[in-house]
Amino acid sequence: MKNLLFKICVLFFTLITFAIPSFASNYPWKNPKMIYTYIPQDDRLSDLMKEAFISWTRVTNGRIVFKFVSNSDKAQINVRFVKDASKSSNIARALGVTYPKYVSSCLGANCNIFLYHADIDIANNAPKGALLRKEVVYKIMLHEIGHAIGLGHSPDSMSIMYYQKGSRNQSITKDDLDTLAKLYGW
Repeated sequence: MKNLLFKICVLFFTLITFAIPSFASNYPWKNPKMIYTYIPQDDRLSDLMKEAFISWTRVTNGRIVFKFVSNSDKAQINVRFVKDASKSSNIARALGVTYPKYVSSCLGANCNIFLYHADIDIANNAPKGALLRKEVVYKIMLHEIGHAIGLGHSPDSMSIMYYQKGSRNQSITKDDLDTLAKLYGW
């Protein structure tokens, strides 16, 4: 009975996480060395987005690897360039939003939750229509990719995962990498 109750709770939790925004993610990919990733090639930000993914591979020393695919149907991470990310997310003034999806895997009483798909919306413009500077967009991209690989928000204002607009010096920090190491068991 306890085992059944546990599985019901895990199932309920899994269903609930589908509706939780990206800031609540803290689950890994089952195979982080082969995450199929689609970036539309017809946007002015396409190359910058690819560089942001490559940066995450570099700082994780190849522990997380994105395999770029030419078809969004084959992707586990699907990037979408949108006019205004706040419209798709209902989050006021959002410049980027990640929509993660999870799956639970149970073996006996042991259940794990894994990411299996993420959509990343990146705004081409600020909410009032002005084009965003590339360095600002790049940091938004790094932040949203952080969510897509399982990181939640950080209270550290220097972290790329900081939850509000913060310092211009935000970057992928040692704490971000330590959180990934715990998440993935490195």
